[in-house]
Amino acid sequence: MSDTIFSDQGVLSTPILIALVTLKGYQEYRHGNSVYIEDLAGYLAKLKKKGVNIKSIALSRTLDKYWSDDVAQFVSDGLVFGFLTHNSPLQFDERRCLEVCKNAILGEVGDNEQLQKAFNEAREALELEPFETLAA
Repeated sequence: MSDTIFSDQGVLSTPILIALVTLKGYQEYRHGNSVYIEDLAGYLAKLKKKGVNIKSIALSRTLDKYWSDDVAQFVSDGLVFGFLTHNSPLQFDERRCLEVCKNAILGEVGDNEQLQKAFNEAREALELEPFETLAA
């Protein structure tokens, strides 16, 4: 894998990036791990380290944690709209969370080959299980 994964046409949008890290959080939650907003922001940092362009999302770091106001806003919206059921640690409504994230990703990626490639490489960088596995 090269240092720069995407051309400008294959750059993942903020909603897709947030959906990806949310799915990673959901995956960790399903494996019995506690997940916090800082963990989701940390997944963004992992994507950046792997060469994924995350410039559309503000990401800051304290001594030992990452933070993103974009992710915090998404979590707040998730609590209002019901795909997250608890804030700290995060708890996910399994059906709604998958539905919201999958719709955000598929609605934008669609048949665009460059975005599909970018999405798959980002999913691989996060070691994210396929939708079918997450839904099982």
